[in-house]
Amino acid sequence: MASPQSEFWRNIADEFRSIPKSWWLSADRIRISGSDTPERWRLTGNAASIGAFDALARRAATKIATSEPSDLLILWLDTLRQDSSVIRTINQPTGETGKPILVATINKVGEVSARYCKKLEADAIQAEFEEQQRNDPKNWPPILAQFEAFKKLKQLTSGPHEQVPEALVRITLAQQLSIRPEEVTAKQINLSVADLLPYYPAITLAPSANQPKQASARMRKKRKSRKIKRSPKDMTRSELLLAYKREGREAGVKITDLMIAKAASQSWNDRTPISRWKRNDPRCTAADDFKIRRVLKTKPHLKK
Repeated sequence: MASPQSEFWRNIADEFRSIPKSWWLSADRIRISGSDTPERWRLTGNAASIGAFDALARRAATKIATSEPSDLLILWLDTLRQDSSVIRTINQPTGETGKPILVATINKVGEVSARYCKKLEADAIQAEFEEQQRNDPKNWPPILAQFEAFKKLKQLTSGPHEQVPEALVRITLAQQLSIRPEEVTAKQINLSVADLLPYYPAITLAPSANQPKQASARMRKKRKSRKIKRSPKDMTRSELLLAYKREGREAGVKITDLMIAKAASQSWNDRTPISRWKRNDPRCTAADDFKIRRVLKTKPHLKK
C-alpha cells in the first residue's frame, strides 16, 4: 500500500534538514543583461551540499509536477519563489550587456525547502483527514448508505459464488469428529460452511455426485452409545471408578465415593480415601489400594 502524502512530506523535510552544511547553501535567480535568454537558477555552496539538495528537490518536485514536462529542479525553486515568505527580491541596477544580474535569492535554501515541506505535510494531513471522514460509513448521507448496502446485497446474490464441494466438508468434519462421513449432519455442514463467510461472502454448497445416505437418528444414537470395552489393567484409577459407577447406573443403583469407601473399610466414614486413591496421593498406602480394588472387583453394591 502506498504511503500517504503527509508521510512523504514529513520524511523529505527531515532529509532537507540533514543536508551537510546546508546553512551555506543558497539559490540565486539571475538573468543576462541585454539578452533574451530566460532567467535561470544557480545554486551556490559546498559541492556535496549542492548535489544532495539537487536530488531531494527533484524528488519533491515529482509530487507537485503537472503533466507538462519540465525541469524538476527549476520547478521546485520556482515553487519556493512563489511563496513570498521564503524569497528575497533583489533590486539590482541593470549592469553591462552580457553580465549576469541577480534578480532574487533564497538563502539557506535547504531549511527553506524543509519548512515548505512541513507546510505541504500539514495540508496533506488535513486532506487525508477529510477524505477519511468522507469514506467513513458513519458520516454518509442516508441515501448513500442505503445505496451502498443495495450494491453489496446485489453483489452477493447475483455475483460469482465460491463453489464448496459438500464431499470436502463432510470428509473434513468426519476427520475432526472421528466419525464416518455419512454420520455428518446437515446442521454441522451448514455451521462449517458459515465459518468461510468472513473470507468468501458468497458461497454455494455443491452437492456431492454420490452423496452418502444420512445415518438414521437411531443408528447415530446406537453408535454414540456403543462402548469400547477395555481391560481393567489398561484403565486408570479414575476410569475404574467411573466404570463401576456406570454399571451401577445401568443396574438402577447410584454408587458414590462414600459408598465405596465404607465398603472398603469400616473405619472410613468419608470419601477422602477414595479421592486420595483416585489422584495417586502419596498418603494412599498399598493396603488402601488393595481394599479399594477389592471393592471394584467384587462389586458388592450390585449384588442382590
